[in-house]
Order: sequence, then structure tokens, then C-alpha cells
Amino acid sequence: MKIRHWFNILVFTILGSLLIPAQADTDSDYQDALTLYRQGQLRESLTALDRILQSNPEFVAAYYSRCVVNYDLGALRDALNDCTQAQMRAPDHSQAWYMRGLIRSQNFGDNQGSLADFSRAIDIDPDYGAAYLKRGNARNRLGDLAGSIEDYSQAIRIDQNDADAFFNRGVALFNSGDVAQAKSDLKRAEALYQRQGNDEGKERASNALTIIHQSNHSSTP
Repeated sequence: MKIRHWFNILVFTILGSLLIPAQADTDSDYQDALTLYRQGQLRESLTALDRILQSNPEFVAAYYSRCVVNYDLGALRDALNDCTQAQMRAPDHSQAWYMRGLIRSQNFGDNQGSLADFSRAIDIDPDYGAAYLKRGNARNRLGDLAGSIEDYSQAIRIDQNDADAFFNRGVALFNSGDVAQAKSDLKRAEALYQRQGNDEGKERASNALTIIHQSNHSSTP
């Protein structure tokens, strides 16, 4: 028995202000745009970034930042285009590849495209834990359980406190038939979520363990 539709509850990290690079920059207008974003003034930040790119259409960081702002505003096509513009000007911008993969996967269902984008981000930065996590999710959607488990394991190698990676690997392991290791991962995820104060995550891991227990019990003669 597989956990039905579990790929729908694999953990997808919500974007936050950390995705906007806090790099030192002499352009005060750009710094002002970042400040507006961090203050939650998304429309104002977008307007500021529009103005910056009108005057400097080769400003890679501004394209990437506008991608994040547009994503948060729900302007997904615009976000996708901005990430592509950043990539065209800076092919080794790992965050832009990651972000475009995230949008393609979560919002357009383009799992093959997102797989390629996450892979490119990992090629650029082999220790990009979040990219491994999201590529694992894409592989899971495509039915590649072994590949997803490998990617979740890489994410855990990079960050042994990554509760999401333990949770997702636990789900994939259970669906591949490795019940013992699945339980171990889900218990680890549950403990990490509790330590991190993530009540929702802890409950999700606890529910997963309950489902596994019930599944094993129902299959016992």
C-alpha cells in the first residue's frame, strides 16, 4: 500500500526575504527597493525595481529581485520572465535557476522543466541543499522514487537539521517499500520540527507515522 496522493503533501518551502540577495551595492535605489520588500511593501518595491530596470536594463540582481517580488504578488508569468532575464545575463546565477524551477514546478506543473532548472542550480552550486530538496520533489512527481530519495539524502548531507528533507525522504522510502527506514526518517523529522517550533510540521510527521502504523497493522494476517 502506498500513501495516496502523498506527493501533494511533500514539503514545499515558502519563499521569504532571504531569497533576495542582501549584497552590498552602491545603488541606493536598489537598496531602497530591497528595504521596501522586507517591510512588506511589495507594490512599492516592484515600482522601484521597474524604475531601476528602465534606467539599467542589464542589472541582473534587480531582475532576480523583481522575480521574487512578482512571485509573492502572484504575477507568475512576470516572475518566470524575470528569472529568465537574470539567467540570460548571468548564466551561473544559481538562485535564478532555482527560483525558475520552483515556479515551473509548483505553479505550472512543468516537472521536466523544473528538473532541468534545479539540476542547473546544483551544477553551479553542488551544496545547494534547497535545490536538492526541490529536485527530489520533481523526481517524486515524475515517479522516480530512487532519484528523489537520492536527492533528499543529498539535502540531508548538506544540512542534517533539514526536517523537510527527512520528512520527504521518509514518505518516498515508505512508498518504495522500506518501512523501517521510513519510520526512522519520519521520527527524525518529527523531532526536528518539534525542536524548531514547527507545530504544523510535527503534526504532519506524526500523522504520517500513524498512517504507516495503520497500514502495517491492516496488512498483518
